[in-house]
Amino acid sequence: MAFERLQPPPGDYYLAVALADRRPEPDTLRIALQSDTPPADGEVVEPVDRRDWAMPLGDGFPLAGTFTGERRGYFRLQVPDSSDAWRIQAIGDGIDELRVYRADQSGRHYLARGVTAGLGELEGVGIDNLQLVALPHYIRVEGEDTEYRIVAENLGPARPGWEREPNHEPELATELTAGVALRGNLYHSNRPDWYRFYLPGENGVRIELTPPEQGSIRPTLYWGDDDIARGGSIDQDDGAMVLTGRLPAGEYYLAMTNRDSAGTYAVSYDLASPWGEVAGHALSTSREHAMSLPGDGVVNLPHSELGQEYQWFRLPEGEAPRTVTVARLGDNRLARAPFEIIDVQGQALERESVDSDRDRAEVERVEVPAGGPWYLRTTSARLGSIELEVTDPLLSERHAREQDWQDDIEATLEVQGEKLAAWHGQAQRLDSVLRVTNGGEQRHELPLAAHASQAGWRVEGLDGSMALAPGESRELPLTWTLPPGLADDQPVMLFVQAGSAVVTARLSTTASSTGGSGVSDEMREALFGRVDLAWAGLGAHFVDPDSGEPLEQEWQRRVDGLGYLIDGLSSAGSYLMFQGEPGETLPPLRLAGEGGEIQALVINQRSGHAPVERWREIEVSVGDSPDSLEPLTTLLLEAFDGEQVFLLDTPVEAKYLGIRPLLFWGSVSRRADTGIGQLRVLGEPSAELAEQRLDLLEGVRGGHWIYSDPERGALHEFNHAAREQVLPSERNMQHGIRHDGNPTSMVFGFHQQRAAKLERLVWQDDPEWEGLPVEHVRVYTATESPVGPWERQAAWRMERDDELRDELILEEPVWARYLRLEIREPDVDAEQRSPRWRRPAAIAAFEAAPLGSSESILGYWGQDAQEGPFEQVLAEAALPAEWMMRPVHRKILGS
Repeated sequence: MAFERLQPPPGDYYLAVALADRRPEPDTLRIALQSDTPPADGEVVEPVDRRDWAMPLGDGFPLAGTFTGERRGYFRLQVPDSSDAWRIQAIGDGIDELRVYRADQSGRHYLARGVTAGLGELEGVGIDNLQLVALPHYIRVEGEDTEYRIVAENLGPARPGWEREPNHEPELATELTAGVALRGNLYHSNRPDWYRFYLPGENGVRIELTPPEQGSIRPTLYWGDDDIARGGSIDQDDGAMVLTGRLPAGEYYLAMTNRDSAGTYAVSYDLASPWGEVAGHALSTSREHAMSLPGDGVVNLPHSELGQEYQWFRLPEGEAPRTVTVARLGDNRLARAPFEIIDVQGQALERESVDSDRDRAEVERVEVPAGGPWYLRTTSARLGSIELEVTDPLLSERHAREQDWQDDIEATLEVQGEKLAAWHGQAQRLDSVLRVTNGGEQRHELPLAAHASQAGWRVEGLDGSMALAPGESRELPLTWTLPPGLADDQPVMLFVQAGSAVVTARLSTTASSTGGSGVSDEMREALFGRVDLAWAGLGAHFVDPDSGEPLEQEWQRRVDGLGYLIDGLSSAGSYLMFQGEPGETLPPLRLAGEGGEIQALVINQRSGHAPVERWREIEVSVGDSPDSLEPLTTLLLEAFDGEQVFLLDTPVEAKYLGIRPLLFWGSVSRRADTGIGQLRVLGEPSAELAEQRLDLLEGVRGGHWIYSDPERGALHEFNHAAREQVLPSERNMQHGIRHDGNPTSMVFGFHQQRAAKLERLVWQDDPEWEGLPVEHVRVYTATESPVGPWERQAAWRMERDDELRDELILEEPVWARYLRLEIREPDVDAEQRSPRWRRPAAIAAFEAAPLGSSESILGYWGQDAQEGPFEQVLAEAALPAEWMMRPVHRKILGS
């Protein structure tokens, strides 16, 4: 045994020698240390079997080495740009595995694992299209008794048409684009490939899986957390697997797995007609999304594990009873798929066996009443396939009729203007023309239908049917209304059916600067200055409906994040998570103060919920107690982010408010959360609350510490905002701040960085805290930025009362967007060791206008808007130019 080409770092080393098991003791043991030639360029220099000894690996510069015995080697790759994709390969007859790790993470958490797939005729392992963050990474190679070569190549920003590794977890899933196929490699059996796509509405979908060049793959389709289709093994000798069905809106994940690695495969999805027959394997996994039976009545679903417990198909509906026969095919009884014909309540019709001379078949007869709907429900047999032949007179009639339409009818759909604005806050309208021609020799009565891919669409100008004489051609102008908030990464598909002809239009969206919330400026401006009675910053809170006690975040394990609904914010990181069913209510909301007159309701859908999980219809009730709530109105909501304002025809007085979701925007998986992002209840507060002037520096009202100069940890997050991790410890606050002879400034901002008209300040000490009391503070304000320019307002000399509280009333109220307090350190005795001055326990700032005056910055001035009463009151001519970049709002309801 020998260590060859070894070049360890300088230091002391020890050589340990042990006998192999059951080996006789040798007569002699010879140990020799010999020098060798210097390493050549590109040669792996041992030792490299620990991370600490990893050898640098450059982009495109291969390294060559040798493993003697069973060994591993580490290599260090510096990634300069997170947007680049990489190919990493270790080539050699005895190479077993390659793993990639981030340098800042534990060795247990590797990003990718290479296998033999993807190297063509070469022996070794490799990973392709690997996207790494701009950090150092370690590559670990394992092998036995082999020469090897390792190379890392930067493939550039994007490699079109390929998966992006790592994608072995749902959170790392590669995004699928409608109509675009991606190729991928399954690099390891326990590292599945995950893909993701999103349906913005209920749609027909076509998924195609091309088998790998080597090995096999097993696909599984998930809707949220629900497994809705699990396919059997697809290997290189199979044809493509095509899955078709009508699926609800929502997030879908497609996982590719197998017991062994696999070569290059392809996957794609696209939107399809919602009326089409099965073309491939059906995904009719629920009654609500049942597919129509094929015209020939043959249901042949060979993939054993595909689908949930049942597959659903809808029978034609007739005006008279009829007899339907179903032949169950299979080599034996266990191989024949069971079936039932049921109604919407799940009641099955009786079946009667029918004698048949057919081989491999059992035939049953069902008497189907008039009307409907009626569904054929089937599941895979014990041997895993579904093979049925349905004989139905109505199905035969429909098939013959559709065949005549297919021979005679031609249709086209022309859309005027094929560009739509992405993320636009208003609904968008499109004009189109449907042309239908009867080229046959008989008259046809054609049923008409339309569909758009995004939920919330409408179409005008389309009747339920159209009659065409032989040779006649007709044009129908159609106007489509598409919902606000169209995404920029999803096509908009329009479908129109005329008889059996289906015509489509695929539209793209482009970035637009005209997006918004879907609320007119006039409607919003009419509410400026009104008070949000549902804001926790003013005292609103949810209560237990039985005890009346305040609730914070959770309730009955069905509702989490209650406080986020009324905290004045809406974000994708903190939002209401409702696990109830439509019709279940939230706990009652106690409005701020004693309630008041409600004039408008404002809902913001901005949250972490997918559009399908957002509430579409809610009932609002009001009352003077939790147990006396009466319905006030029902709100129909859009799914897009942004404010939706609902003015009440007649304002109403209330102390409590109830919210009950009636409908979600789509079907949701059983473990999904639903909700909205924010609730506002705008109006006039009760007299007591209306006259109050509240502390603007309180964290729950948007007051915030910005910085201290010089930096002092004990002054961080001075007004105790919610980010506990950066708050100073209680000990640091009580201990005081070390005296260094220099003044200290603290800078604060107010709610939404708005400018308030300040009238007075309050300083509060805690007698238990250490340090000399502050005696002198200079007060500055700014309206432009937190770094000035500053305007000096007062020299505040502290004269505390018995409660160690002092108040400064400004000579004249002053506009301030930012407040700076410059603290002059108290004088100390020269002999005092390590003097400290006392940190204030609280500082408060109050504006001149009371809350109910329509001039408070705590009123409603738009979502996340910096504009407020400062811009409202001052004339345009007096404002600096930089403040005039957005419109100045003057209209106040009732002014």
